[in-house]
Amino acid sequence: MIRYLNNVRLETNFYKDETDLTRTATELVTLGIENEKIVEILVQKEGSYPKGEDMKGLLALPTLREMHNHLDKTYMPLGWRATTPVANLKERLALEANELALLAPSTVLRADAMIKHLLSYGVSHIRTHVNIDPYIGLTNFHGVKEALEKYKDYLTYEIVAFPQHGYFLENTPELMEQALQEGADLVGGLDPAGIDFAIEDSITELVQLAQNYDRGIDIHLHDLGDVGVYTVETLLDQLERCDFKHSVALSHAFCLKISEDKKRNELFERLSKTNVHIMSTVPYDLRDRRPPIDQLTQAGVAVSFGSDGFFDSWSSFVSGDLVEKVKNFCEVTGKITEEEIARSYQYACGKPCPFSFDSKKYWFDEGELANILFVPASCTAEFVARRPLERKLLLRGKWIDVSDENRY
Repeated sequence: MIRYLNNVRLETNFYKDETDLTRTATELVTLGIENEKIVEILVQKEGSYPKGEDMKGLLALPTLREMHNHLDKTYMPLGWRATTPVANLKERLALEANELALLAPSTVLRADAMIKHLLSYGVSHIRTHVNIDPYIGLTNFHGVKEALEKYKDYLTYEIVAFPQHGYFLENTPELMEQALQEGADLVGGLDPAGIDFAIEDSITELVQLAQNYDRGIDIHLHDLGDVGVYTVETLLDQLERCDFKHSVALSHAFCLKISEDKKRNELFERLSKTNVHIMSTVPYDLRDRRPPIDQLTQAGVAVSFGSDGFFDSWSSFVSGDLVEKVKNFCEVTGKITEEEIARSYQYACGKPCPFSFDSKKYWFDEGELANILFVPASCTAEFVARRPLERKLLLRGKWIDVSDENRY
């Protein structure tokens, strides 16, 4: 039986107003929902629409996709504590190894709190990295998997087996295999140069492991400059050589900020042809280490945003709202027009903005899953710029409780 949502606001196209300012046209529609899908999109005529729920002009937008997270690390439900200062990465890793062992009994509780927090902002998909190492074994993997499975009826997710302390550390290869055997969705990696100290061997092992278990790959790559670029080139060489068929992502990828045009363009073309996805947390501190997201997009390289870990031993900050990431991105890259801001929403939702000045099109099509975020905004650009917290979330055609005491 079709259920109707009336007075839903959908954007249709951009236009110029009388002052030559870019604006977004919208119209009110009725959405028909059945069997978890949008089955009808009906343009409303005044006083004529089916009996249904009144959405009172709320704007309907694609839901958010959290593409880089660490559900196993958060302190969120345990009360406030600031991040402990350390002198270097080695100290940070040692601190985390001890801390996660102590936190292990609460993994399900903590992961569940983070999932609810992300849902409260309008997330429909989570990709989480989970530490796999000799210090924690598979304890956190099992806890995160248990927490996520509670939401499997409406939330999609991917778990990355992540060797945080290096792939070649004692027992880690065996633990990685065990995690994949028990349901990890992707093979993770970390700095083949800076952590594994063996670029070629590290990448060879990760690609072979992914092939053996028919999985994708997502590698944290923080290494900068020529070392980072060489790592990317080595990965691409291996992917091309074995005709790798599954998804591949590089998270962070600071090294892609390449000044030499020819070198940058050639590398970006290879990334696009090999379908390597870039995951960015949009850092905007004084180090200015963001990858060149606009140039990557222009080259046809897919880019997605994620929150990374937060309220954990690595960071006391970050709200967990991907819309804030889009807002930050627009601010630091000087995007101020309604069109520029709206088009940037793709990095949080995974869909390019479908409408333009020349063509009218909705964010949604009949036949797709009824995953919809309803917000009190006149257009996508206003939602990003003002980031209202009043949100309603429909996943697979069902209303989801988005209450969360930790949201801000």
